[in-house]
Amino acid sequence: YVVEYTRALMAYARFLDAQERYDEAESLFQEGKKQVNWYNWQRATKLNFYYAMHLYEQGRDVWYQRKAKQAYELMKKAKSQLLQHKRMMKGNVDPSWQDQMDQIEEVLRFLKAAGVGK
Repeated sequence: YVVEYTRALMAYARFLDAQERYDEAESLFQEGKKQVNWYNWQRATKLNFYYAMHLYEQGRDVWYQRKAKQAYELMKKAKSQLLQHKRMMKGNVDPSWQDQMDQIEEVLRFLKAAGVGK
């Protein structure tokens, strides 16, 4: 039941992301992280991938609010989650993984060029 419960939490969290209710979604992702403490469960749920998407979308939102430093930090966390997902999946990731990574890196490059990041 743990995998199904975690997937339900993530589905609802992604719904909240679509409504820009990021704080509520964050609490659901944190609850999901508590559930999938076994390696195979993490692989089955792809929690890190979906959490990276959440962080990316939240980062874009705060960037549009002219909070560049906060956006930069969220993008760094999103990249970290994607890399963790790739390690968990032993490199066997969907093409959507690379698309998401490209989007994150594009924002990070822009923010660095603007003097926000290191």
